[in-house]
Amino acid sequence: MSVPPSLADWVATAAVRTPHAPALILGPGLVVDYATLHQRIEAEIATAEPPLQPGTRWGMVPTADLDGIARLWAWWRAGAVPIVIPPRGGTALSTARPGWEIIDRHVADTGDHTWVATSGSSGVPKPVRLTATNVAAAVAASRRRLGNGAGDRWLLTLPLHHVGGLSVLWRSAEAGGAVVVQAPFRAEAVAALLAGGEATIASLVPTMLARVLDAHPGPYPEVRAVLVGGAPASTGLLRRALGAGLPVLATYGSTETCSQIATVAPGEQPGAMGTVGRPLDGLAVTVDAPPGETGEIVVDGDAVSPGYGMAPARRGPLHTGDLGRFDGGGRLIVVGRAGTMIRTGGEDVAPERVEQALVDGESVRAAAVVGIPDEYWGQLVAAVVVPGDRHDPAGDERRLRATLAPHEVPKRWLVVAALPLLDNGKVDRDRAAALVTS
Repeated sequence: MSVPPSLADWVATAAVRTPHAPALILGPGLVVDYATLHQRIEAEIATAEPPLQPGTRWGMVPTADLDGIARLWAWWRAGAVPIVIPPRGGTALSTARPGWEIIDRHVADTGDHTWVATSGSSGVPKPVRLTATNVAAAVAASRRRLGNGAGDRWLLTLPLHHVGGLSVLWRSAEAGGAVVVQAPFRAEAVAALLAGGEATIASLVPTMLARVLDAHPGPYPEVRAVLVGGAPASTGLLRRALGAGLPVLATYGSTETCSQIATVAPGEQPGAMGTVGRPLDGLAVTVDAPPGETGEIVVDGDAVSPGYGMAPARRGPLHTGDLGRFDGGGRLIVVGRAGTMIRTGGEDVAPERVEQALVDGESVRAAAVVGIPDEYWGQLVAAVVVPGDRHDPAGDERRLRATLAPHEVPKRWLVVAALPLLDNGKVDRDRAAALVTS
């Protein structure tokens, strides 16, 4: 396998340079230093049965504990290619037992590092090939934007069968920092870790952030950055977080780009509302439309995957299927996903735009906007909302009519205690639509 030594040896390097520095923080008093993690990785390689072979692809249900994390690093160090899959549901490989099982003994010098399924939020999950070059480039670009270092403690709440969770492991190890494990996500525990200074960086999706703020009003004095991505975050939610003392940074990425594409730089979020910041260094991001207009977001660079599973390799840049435009300062505005557009009365409605206008943190804490079949309109715009402490349905509709076009304002409303979510914390739009029509 053509794995760059720097990538293969991130943990080993830290074990030599700072052997007693924390690598994993698994709970109160449960700290694993880099020397111990290095030894566990070597033990995994020595005892793997059948033996790990470079280039061999394995199906793995990763677990966010010492055994599961050491096993992932063992596969990467040995040059085997883990195909990370969820513990249940969704894919043809989903019946794999916790641990691992061999998928393909074929050895090929493809440079593959990990196969990760897309989130499935816009359709059937697809296995994305991430190479060692992709991972190294993505980690380097992220560090240049965020400035994370050996003294940081990155909170892991996202599942390890998604690129967002894996990226926490990669970024922390490359910098010699620690991973604070709190998975699965529990809002009260995450809020306590952040407020108590146990973690300095976190990666959350908007629904997680809202629940953390519900659990703890702040302040969060030791937190340096909270990346908020996976779905569009409303301006209301971001302002609420900043007001509580959480230095949130809107971010946009995809599995195919090994996580981040664009992220607001630290300290710039108040002036970057409505955007996801500028593209990361090393990525060429364009919009397939005239300047200032909305079109498909197109990405190229070393962090971009060569393709999906056993399909032919991608040629040319990645067409994301997401719609966006750049503002005058070069910051990317993500409008929505082409596949989620609602077509109502001959007009297009981006549900993400309506959601961002709707969620204000006071009347509405969270929302999912969906299209449901309608004989007259073709599709009807419907809003599924989680009410805030000052819920005002009439006021919500007035707010939307003041800021959106008439065809964008929902014609049907449903109030729920919680939005239906996928296992990565993103909204399950199919289930949300089913709630409206049931």
